[in-house]
Amino acid sequence: MNINIISGTLDHLQACKDAYANSRLGQVYSPPVDLLKSRLAEGINQGEIFVAVDENDQCLGFI
Repeated sequence: MNINIISGTLDHLQACKDAYANSRLGQVYSPPVDLLKSRLAEGINQGEIFVAVDENDQCLGFI
């Protein structure tokens, strides 16, 4: 499997939200959905979120 790390875009917002929700952190600390989306969007817009994508450009996770 070929994985690339790229700058996140708003196209990745839903996948990042899903990855967070399915993580242990997301299971323990679950902010309201609107707050999570706005924080992720803010991080993406500020160039602070990077996503791992596979060869089919599917988001595998984010940092």
